This record gives sequence, structure tokens and C-alpha cells, in this order.
Amino acid sequence: MKKLLIVLVVAVLFLSLTGCQEQKSKDSSKWRKPSPSGLEKQADIKLVSMARFLCGDGSWYLTEQKHEISIEPAAIKVTAKEPSGEIISAVQNGQFAVRKGSKAVAADKELFELMTNETICKALLELYVAELKKTQTGSNQTVSLTLEGQVYNLVFSDKNGVEVYKNKATQKNDLVVSQGKRKYILFGYNYLKFAEGRYFPSKIDVYVYNDGSDRKLIAQYDSRLL
Repeated sequence: MKKLLIVLVVAVLFLSLTGCQEQKSKDSSKWRKPSPSGLEKQADIKLVSMARFLCGDGSWYLTEQKHEISIEPAAIKVTAKEPSGEIISAVQNGQFAVRKGSKAVAADKELFELMTNETICKALLELYVAELKKTQTGSNQTVSLTLEGQVYNLVFSDKNGVEVYKNKATQKNDLVVSQGKRKYILFGYNYLKFAEGRYFPSKIDVYVYNDGSDRKLIAQYDSRLL
């Protein structure tokens, strides 16, 4: 009888441990690449943002997001509590990660992909920190572009295809070009003061370039400090 009882206890413990491991495995499978869970402690600036995204039928989806930004080293965590579940996208140490509720993709796959677009997320981070850094990194390249009559000079580019440009008229680093599967341009404006000599764009427009100069507005962010 004692032997039978010991066997039963061992079996229960084994099943419990196995169940825990399976649960951890299921939870971790929601992530692509490293978890950005440690980003919150590093956040230098926290914003609440009213974001709107262009849907496939031409309508706009409006949602509230929380943007948490670390200036140096640069990192961002974007959180949205959607009806289909919480969605978190983040960039940290140059790595992109997404966490989602189980029904998030099923609700609207096209919208989900736009909200968690890696190329846009990396560009968003660079645009936020461009005027928050104490020292600005210059570029040895004499590259410039003209958009809507404004001249922009290249001040920074990285190996991921993200380029930061300074507006020649305003002297602000308020334009980011990001090249992934598609080309995106982010404009920052309505800058707010974060600290002495350091500012962030409270409004950001995101455009996608289909061909040449054919661009289309696909997302907008209107943010304020938490």
C-alpha cells in the first residue's frame, strides 16, 4: 500500500512539472526573437499615443497605444490593448520582437501586420530618439533629398536600411526613411520639449512608397507624455 501511494505521489509531481513546462513553452512561442519584457525599467520617456492605421477597405482603425522609449541605448516598446488581445512590439539591441494575444492575427491579419511592421517600428524608434539624444551623430555622406519643397540632409544611416535626415529649414532631425520589403517615410512634427535641448515629435505621419514618388499615408501617431 505504501509503495502504491509513493508511486501515485511521484506520478502527480511528474505530471505537474510536465504541465508547467508545456505552459512555459506555449507562452514563449508567442515571441519572435528575444522578449522585450525588460524594456519598461529602461524607459526614459513614456507616451500615450492615439494611433490610426489604414485598413484594406480604405477605412481607418483607431486605437490607443503606450510608447516606452529608452534613449541610450535606443529601444522602444509599443503596447496596445486590443479587443482580440494585447499586442506588444519592441526593438531592443537592434532586435525586433512581437507578442500577441492568440486571436490577434485572426481578427484582421492585414491590420495586425501593419501595426507590428518591423521596418516601421525601427524607423519610429529612430525618429523618437533623433532629437532626444544629447549628441547627434553626423554623416560623412553628402546625401540630400527634397520632399514637398523641403530639403533634407542625411545625418545617420545604419545597416538595417534606416536613414535619418535633418530638415535644412528647421534644423530638426524630423524625417526617417526605412527600407524593408517596402520603402517607408516617417515625418515628425509638433515637437514637444522633454528636457533642455531635447525634444520629441508629438505627431508622426507614416507613408509607404509604392513606386517612385507615389506615396500613400498608412498610419499616424498623436502622442503626449504620460
